[in-house]
Amino acid sequence: MRVSLWMSVLLAVLTLPLLAQQPALKADNNAAPSIKQLETDLAKLLIAGKWDEYAAYLSDDFVRTAANGAIEHKPQAWAEFRSGTNKLLDMIPEELSVTTYGDTAVATSHLTILGRKNGKVTTTFSQCTDVFVERDGHWFIIASQATPAAK
Repeated sequence: MRVSLWMSVLLAVLTLPLLAQQPALKADNNAAPSIKQLETDLAKLLIAGKWDEYAAYLSDDFVRTAANGAIEHKPQAWAEFRSGTNKLLDMIPEELSVTTYGDTAVATSHLTILGRKNGKVTTTFSQCTDVFVERDGHWFIIASQATPAAK
């Protein structure tokens, strides 16, 4: 027991210099305007019900965490919208902020969604985060999360 404690301490001491040598991750924000425009364009596709066009921006390994905590992968993520049960009338991103790190971008916003469910118009507010990755010159959403929020 005493030997394993000393081995753990020795391993920790030897690992610290390696961790200290890792470069700091710095935001470069060169692609931020493109991602902001893409977020706006994607909202328009959802409102218009252009599901196939929208799906082309989802990576094959896309994961969505819905406001209720449910985890959905690409095939399930938009099944409810495609079914016609719900209709998006408008999506209004406010306080849209984008930070890019090379081929990765993180977009956050406060999102107001106007929709129609079972013939009734509803308004919901969420704090949203979308993570994008650039592959072969195109930006794809790899993860999205919505958390209920106050107006």
